[in-house]
Amino acid sequence: MEALGDGRAQTTLPPDALVRMPLPVPIDETAADPSGRARKCRNEADILGLKDQWFDNHVAGCLGRKPPRPRS
Repeated sequence: MEALGDGRAQTTLPPDALVRMPLPVPIDETAADPSGRARKCRNEADILGLKDQWFDNHVAGCLGRKPPRPRS
């Protein structure tokens, strides 16, 4: 017979074993710099913590989006 837990989060690591890493700093995209758009997409993937195929898929999808309109 299976039983549900008591609703409390269970972890196998002690709380002091977790290390918080700072997120990468977001970069701004410039419409005049096409490589800036690719850098921004890679930066987004870094901030999201994506790796391997997830990283590549995010960058490809990001580059497939319409570029933002220049600010006036």
